[in-house]
Amino acid sequence: FDIAFAGPLLGLTTSFLALLYGLQLTTTVDPATAQLLPSIPVGYLTQSALGGTIVDLVLGGGDGILINQDVATQVPLHPVAVGGFFGLIIHALDLVPIGST
Repeated sequence: FDIAFAGPLLGLTTSFLALLYGLQLTTTVDPATAQLLPSIPVGYLTQSALGGTIVDLVLGGGDGILINQDVATQVPLHPVAVGGFFGLIIHALDLVPIGST
């Protein structure tokens, strides 16, 4: 077991939990406030298979409703979900062993 793996793993876990919590907050927002939420294009959501599938499961019911839309379609997400999604991508890239021996 490599102790250097602990930092990125903890960051990945924290980002995953933030994404789930933010998606839960997104589903509980009233329609007037939902118009003020930041919107992410479906094209960005589908760049991460894990993140896009989680967003589709929570918001779309898992039927591929969000993933099969046009790439320019905007999906409103709570700011915590946006931070968790991009944190998931950043920490996944952090685990790629480029430049290490």
